[in-house]
Amino acid sequence: MKCVVALLLISLGGTALGQDKPNNGSWWAGLSPDYKLGFVHGFSNAMTSLSDLRSFQCLERKKQSGTLENVTACLQSPDVVNYDYGGIPMGQFADGVDALYKDPRNQAIDIRVALKYVRDKLKGKSTEVLEQELKTFRGLTK
Repeated sequence: MKCVVALLLISLGGTALGQDKPNNGSWWAGLSPDYKLGFVHGFSNAMTSLSDLRSFQCLERKKQSGTLENVTACLQSPDVVNYDYGGIPMGQFADGVDALYKDPRNQAIDIRVALKYVRDKLKGKSTEVLEQELKTFRGLTK
C-alpha cells in the first residue's frame, strides 16, 4: 500500500508538480482534456490511498491502546477526511476545476488547492464555507 502511494505521488510530482512554472489556472488551461482527466484521477487515487493508510494507522493505534470500540473517530478524523477524494466522478472533478479556473480571480490558485476546493464543493460543503475558503485561497496567491 505504501509503495503504491509513493509511486503515485512520485509520478504526479515528476509530471506536474515538479516543474519550474507554477501549476495554476494557466497551467491547467494548457492541458488536454484527457490529461486533465488522468491528472485528477491519479491525484484522487493517491490522496484516497493516503486517507486509507491513515485510517488503518489510527485503527492500529486504537487497537494497541485498547480503545478500538470507537472506530468512527478514526474515520472522521481530520487526518483521514482531509485526504479523502473518493466517491467523485472524475469527469465531474475535472469539469469542476475547469469551472473554478474560468474566474480570472482564481487563476493563480495552485492546482492542489483548487482540487481541495472542488472536492469540498462536490462533497456538499456549504456555500458560505466554500466562499470563505476561496477568499483564503485567493489571498495565498498575492
